[in-house]
Amino acid sequence: FGGEQLVLQPDGSVFIENGYVTTSEVHPPDWGLYAASVEIDRDRVIKAKNLALQLVKTPLFWIPTFHARLDWLLDSPFHYRFRWGGSQGPRFGLTYNLLQTKNWRTSIRFDYRLTRGPGGGVEANYRSKDKTLSFESINYIAKDSSLLIPHEKTRYRFEGDLKKEFLAQHTHLWVSYDKISDPNMPSSYEDQEFDIKPAKRTQFSLHRQEKEWIAKLYARAKINSFETVKQELPCFSLSLRPQLLGKTGITMAQTTSLAYLNYQYSTHVSEAKGFDAARLAYSPRFFYSSPLSGCTLTPDITLLSILYSNSPHEKGGSWLNLAKSSLRVDSSLFRTFSAYTHTLAPYAEIAYTTPPTSSPHHHDIFSIEDGWCGATTWKTGFRNLIYGPLGSKVAEKLAECDLWVEGLVHPCLSPDLYGRCTVFVLPNVRYLIDAKWDISRESLGSLRFRTEWTLDADCALAFEYRTRNAYSWRKADPMNFYLEAFHSEKVLRNSSLSDQRQTLLTHLFYRLNPNWAIEAMSRQGWGRSSEPKYLEYELNLLTTLQNAWHFRFSFQRQQHDTRVALYLNVGLKK
Repeated sequence: FGGEQLVLQPDGSVFIENGYVTTSEVHPPDWGLYAASVEIDRDRVIKAKNLALQLVKTPLFWIPTFHARLDWLLDSPFHYRFRWGGSQGPRFGLTYNLLQTKNWRTSIRFDYRLTRGPGGGVEANYRSKDKTLSFESINYIAKDSSLLIPHEKTRYRFEGDLKKEFLAQHTHLWVSYDKISDPNMPSSYEDQEFDIKPAKRTQFSLHRQEKEWIAKLYARAKINSFETVKQELPCFSLSLRPQLLGKTGITMAQTTSLAYLNYQYSTHVSEAKGFDAARLAYSPRFFYSSPLSGCTLTPDITLLSILYSNSPHEKGGSWLNLAKSSLRVDSSLFRTFSAYTHTLAPYAEIAYTTPPTSSPHHHDIFSIEDGWCGATTWKTGFRNLIYGPLGSKVAEKLAECDLWVEGLVHPCLSPDLYGRCTVFVLPNVRYLIDAKWDISRESLGSLRFRTEWTLDADCALAFEYRTRNAYSWRKADPMNFYLEAFHSEKVLRNSSLSDQRQTLLTHLFYRLNPNWAIEAMSRQGWGRSSEPKYLEYELNLLTTLQNAWHFRFSFQRQQHDTRVALYLNVGLKK
């Protein structure tokens, strides 16, 4: 931008006489917006008179006055995208920033698929000046069909997310919802990456934290028929601040929760019926830390009492009571070698859970918090930390490695050897290893190996390999052994929890020059007994022309679809 005269006022405002703005790099510009006078106040609001668009010094249109925010000129209101190929045909898209202020932004989105029809919607984003309130929403409907349901005629998504932090900064409110026509709608709406994007939770959360207690009111509901959801209508929990019991040195912590739970299956699972119950839980915990010569002894006892309003096979409710106890011994040794320090922290732990007064057959299992059974586990290992000079810092962490053996004592099962390591070979190279060795079968149970390498400011790559055998069960918490304690190995092996597989992930980014870059991602899987192997990848070419035209060309090869997409954004980078 420029002009014949530019005046900087003391209050931060700017006045330009015979000014212009352009993205052309030649002089005189090939095209530009010209104005007889331009005034920009301290709030970045621009006022122009006699505004004209000129192409090769030829006026194309003229307006007497123009008012807008300066951000509107630096960030074009138009965003274009075009996708060709795939089983659903070409699609053209346009997004227009209808309204933009300091705190509010509203965009209109229009899509047209040649083989199906039009689609449109409104996106809104709001953030308060004090950043304590934010709101985002998507309202979209299209004449379209998903890959898995080609006969459907209409798809939609109505999504919202509201977060509020009250002035005391002790209370947080979070409300979200996501009503969608089919499970693939989030990935179809935001199709710039080939990773699966699940729907957001429909929930209400009010969290209050005080000096002596923390309370939370939470509710979650099912609004999409194809989802399987544990509805909480609602759930209230209260945690009291841990207190010392007199002069004993024993610390007591208490947690209470009251909820009405309603478990609803997807409509596609017709053979399963939902179940519900009111659930009242109370759990006091007592723990004590005793320093001994060279180590620390920590006994821990937790009592748990859960009352269910009804049971699956009997009339009336059920009452579950149990106790968990553990004893842990920790120690720490270190030695310094020149500029390096090695810390060795051996530990050992044994834990015992009493058989519950109500077995899993006599009450409903809503989540992992209800799946209790009697078990005894043991764990022993040592943690290594190595510090030393890495780059410009003197005490940088070079490596962290935890190696331990863990298993069930009762029921008696062979333990497994676990390892979790993070190694920083160089300031720009990192390795992560998470592995389990199946001692009873003398084979690798599971492995996750990942390397991240930043060659320079223009090139970075990541590589990750995952594998697990048929006896590494799919669990939300891999170190929770109540599943193995309750079910036999034969039952687990013949269930969907047994999922042998191998996966390879790669990610590469390389900047050819300041205006050209390429990005490549791939995902390859094989080794599953019930599914064929697959290879998915995405190639992106990114470029900026004349400082304002931002192109992104993408080729996406998915398991059930192939796409070629073009995304265009016009505007200066702020």
